[in-house]
Amino acid sequence: DALASLTTGATATAVGFQALTALTTGAANTAIGTYAGNIISTGDNNTHVGVSSQSSASSQRNTIIGATTGTTTIGSNNTAIGAASLSGTASAVSGMVAVGRLTLAAAGLTLAANYSTAVGHSALTAVTTGAQNTAIGNSSGAAITTGSLNTLVGTNTASGAIYSNNTIVGAYAGATTIGSNNTAVGINTLNSAVAAVANITAVGANALTSALTAGANGSVAVGNNALTALTSGGPNVTIGNSSGAALTTGSSNTLVGSSTSIGATTSFNTIMGHGAGNTSIGSNNTTLGTYALSGATGAITSTVAVGRGALTGALTVAASGATAVGYSTLSGLTTGANNTAVGRNAANAITTGSYNTALGAYSRSSATGSNNTIIGNNSGTTAIGSSNTLVGQQVANTTAAAVNNLVAVGKGGLVG
Repeated sequence: DALASLTTGATATAVGFQALTALTTGAANTAIGTYAGNIISTGDNNTHVGVSSQSSASSQRNTIIGATTGTTTIGSNNTAIGAASLSGTASAVSGMVAVGRLTLAAAGLTLAANYSTAVGHSALTAVTTGAQNTAIGNSSGAAITTGSLNTLVGTNTASGAIYSNNTIVGAYAGATTIGSNNTAVGINTLNSAVAAVANITAVGANALTSALTAGANGSVAVGNNALTALTSGGPNVTIGNSSGAALTTGSSNTLVGSSTSIGATTSFNTIMGHGAGNTSIGSNNTTLGTYALSGATGAITSTVAVGRGALTGALTVAASGATAVGYSTLSGLTTGANNTAVGRNAANAITTGSYNTALGAYSRSSATGSNNTIIGNNSGTTAIGSSNTLVGQQVANTTAAAVNNLVAVGKGGLVG
């Protein structure tokens, strides 16, 4: 019978066959349901609703709601709402929050897991000794057993069984294989790792969604679809929508800007600016500016392109070593090697010429001329040949002949 053993306990409420049947001195207990709270004897301030909802004999301040929720061993200050939540432990766990069917329901749940929070059907359902985990969402953190201090928010957010210090936010984000110290924010982020990757940051829908291995440790991807193909390359840093989306095994790359790109296996590139870079480029390139270095057709290396539209031609490997600083500088280059141009539109007619140096806005050399040194605003022309040295403003800037071996110093020299 309900309250069959009551002696000095006060303000008890029991509704249901054998509810609070063992209560003796415990005060302010409420139990509704067949066998609800039927082990409590000296415990106070417990609330039980549901068939066989349970607390231990001396537990206090538990709120247990749902059929077969709680156990006869749990300690105090627990909240369990949902059928069979907090239902497997044989320990006096305390400070638990379990909301949803089968949350925190592992048979091996121990005191080490105290103060865990699970909200959602089957959230943290396998935790045994992992401490102070927080999981919110259907099946969130369902694989965690001994890992601690993880925070997971979103349906089916996942973390490795034994790993800690992960923050996973977004539906289907994370994976049961990941290691420790990862941050993933966004739907599907970091969800296909095949190894215990660590120290990863993925922010944005579908960021870092490939079969990552430990080689990618330390990578940072911020932006929708950033680093989506990465497997073993690391550490790489990309910021921007679809930035670095083709990269697979390359390492130590930095990309900032929407749709910034590099080749799949390349390394040590720094690419900044909307649409900068190209999936064909090789390694050791530095690019800063919208669409800079965006037209390459070969695995060009060791180039520097600074300025909107710099080095945007159909560059091949032969053009490696080029330096272009300025708006639309060296924008026509294709195969010319080791050219240097500084200034707005400087040397933008060169295509196959090599070893040219052009310094100054609109400083010019011909498409095929080589070994020219052109220094000065608006100096040189697109007709000059090779091995010319021009220093000064508007030097030799009207010649229509493919002159060679000229030396002119001073403003306006060799006009005509």
